[in-house]
Amino acid sequence: DAESPSDFLERRQKSFSLIKKDLGKNTPEILLGAEIAYFEGMKNCRELKELAIEKAGLLLIEMPMTEWTERMLSDTIEKVPLLAHIDRYQLSHGELSLVRDYVRNGGMVQANAASFLHFATCGKMIRMIDSGLVHLLGSDCHNTVSRPPNLGTAVEKIKKKAGMNPIRLIEAAQNKVF
Repeated sequence: DAESPSDFLERRQKSFSLIKKDLGKNTPEILLGAEIAYFEGMKNCRELKELAIEKAGLLLIEMPMTEWTERMLSDTIEKVPLLAHIDRYQLSHGELSLVRDYVRNGGMVQANAASFLHFATCGKMIRMIDSGLVHLLGSDCHNTVSRPPNLGTAVEKIKKKAGMNPIRLIEAAQNKVF
């Protein structure tokens, strides 16, 4: 069963309150948000704005593993979207063209840091940053073992492979929204 936005928000706040008391004074600012699985008609769902990343107002949207359509992306663009995990998808030429249009219309795209740590995907992801198709990096951290925080390692790898330009592009996008 899907959890309602209000139930999720209540559970998230309780969880954050529990860990907040243990955070040290040097902990970076934490902005709450939620990753939302794309669903048909999401442009008409008023509750979604409550799930946006604090301060930025961005909705982190995970697209389906099925073929994307222009309608799907236009449904998300009305919600100040940030497409999650672009590195996970095997996008066809047509879908990549849709993503380019999506970005031209104000959409943003996030990639996982792990995709920059693998030889098979690093070059492609750097090219996507350079071409303006990736704006933000995420750790997709779920724990410290199988999905650890790895942003610093990814940034160092990008610098080693491509220099500072991709990092500057990501920092500029980050500064724009946060």
